[in-house]
Amino acid sequence: MSWWWRARRRSYRRVRDPRQPEAGDWVELEGFVRCEHPLHDPVEGRPAVALELRMWPPPTTVGVDGTMALGARAFEVVVNQAVDFVLECDGQPVRIGMARGQDAAARYAELVARHGVALRAEVTRVEPGARARVLGRVQEGFRGRIRSPHRREPWVMEVQADRLIPLALPERAR
Repeated sequence: MSWWWRARRRSYRRVRDPRQPEAGDWVELEGFVRCEHPLHDPVEGRPAVALELRMWPPPTTVGVDGTMALGARAFEVVVNQAVDFVLECDGQPVRIGMARGQDAAARYAELVARHGVALRAEVTRVEPGARARVLGRVQEGFRGRIRSPHRREPWVMEVQADRLIPLALPERAR
């Protein structure tokens, strides 16, 4: 690994108490995912806060012997989609902002209409209730926030996610 890459690599600080970091800190949080308005997986119909849909349309090129390679994956279409959610981190709710991505259901419907049952697809998703690790940057911390007795957000910190790593499935899915 070159010195340039080491200088650009972010170091995330593991956070036990979500009330400690300040705005601008790079943090690593673990907890349970909670979401009021989840996405729906277009392949299986299950709820998700983030999903990666990978699809392989059938190949259109003819092989050397004149036959089609039915099991081959000529090219891959990847679609990512996510919604904001709340991460319960040691009993403290933390709002996680996610990059929205593309509309996975529309892209899947388009490819199914074009290729039919020959389309191969698989989904990796993070479901509500699952345990997950979030790496990201604090947008608004608990300290330094202007508090009002008349208005209080239900979370202690806001984080813009850089990475979302699923750790365990929700209890109902096991």
